[in-house]
Amino acid sequence: MKKHKIYIDLSNKKFYLLDNNDDVILSFPIIYGRNSHLGNKEKEGDQRTPRGEFYICSRNEKSKFKLFLGISYPTEEDAKRGYDNGLINKKQRDEIINAHKHRKRPPWNTSLGGEIGIHGGGIDRDGTRGCIAMRNEDVMKLGEYVDVGDVVIMK
Repeated sequence: MKKHKIYIDLSNKKFYLLDNNDDVILSFPIIYGRNSHLGNKEKEGDQRTPRGEFYICSRNEKSKFKLFLGISYPTEEDAKRGYDNGLINKKQRDEIINAHKHRKRPPWNTSLGGEIGIHGGGIDRDGTRGCIAMRNEDVMKLGEYVDVGDVVIMK
């Protein structure tokens, strides 16, 4: 499958699927973490959407949200920050860093939070707990193009 890049413009609530030339293939409206106006994601339960560069690290086609594309949060930088601030221990930090080195899914069960993804479920709410949500028909269309390993940029 041809690799694509996902660009999510949080300030304009827009999702873009780009080809290898950075030309837009698909564009959809989205909603995201209801507390994201307070800054970048820092810990479990803050209801913020992380910003930065990630990759799709999992794909669940049996999700209650139609399709769930997990993103690789927390990142290595999040792991280092979390360790320095006492949110996670050395073992958890090292597991997150190791997952990124091998482009696997990082641990989602730490105090940094996790299980952040792109999914369906609609956009008629005031926000999510940190994920990117879109209309079911949009996430299913997206699913025809993307897979594990594709780059995700959220700004």
